[in-house]
Amino acid sequence: MADEPAEMEASLEISTIFSNISLMSTYTNNSNSTNHSTITYYPYYQHSLSVAAALTLAYLFIFLLCMVGNVLVCLIVLENRRMRTVTNLFILNLAVSDLLVGVFCIPTTLVDNLITGWPFTNMVCKMSGLVQGMSVSASVFTLVAIAVDR
Repeated sequence: MADEPAEMEASLEISTIFSNISLMSTYTNNSNSTNHSTITYYPYYQHSLSVAAALTLAYLFIFLLCMVGNVLVCLIVLENRRMRTVTNLFILNLAVSDLLVGVFCIPTTLVDNLITGWPFTNMVCKMSGLVQGMSVSASVFTLVAIAVDR
């Protein structure tokens, strides 16, 4: 008997989810009549499935390039003593700030672009903005330092 309210809430949530899925059908009355039906998840998703898949693939490609390229730069500069010049240390700083962007900002930006609302906690929201601002500032100030050093 104690589980009845929980079961009622669960069935109410499931019915709410299914009622939010709108099934739209379009019919054409041309000489060759075809039926097109598309499912739109309106309340949560901002794009169609093909656009969401393209965005996800693009973000994944950028994420992988960011990780591989910047980790290689970090390893090369840190492993070789000859590579530890002032300019290369500035480039190492740029690579670290790009890694911060890749790890903290790309996934949250992708999810934010795909669905409505912010699905993460309030702390993740604040940290994402903080890391974005810090990494962009570090990149700009490092580029200024490279220009002044030259």
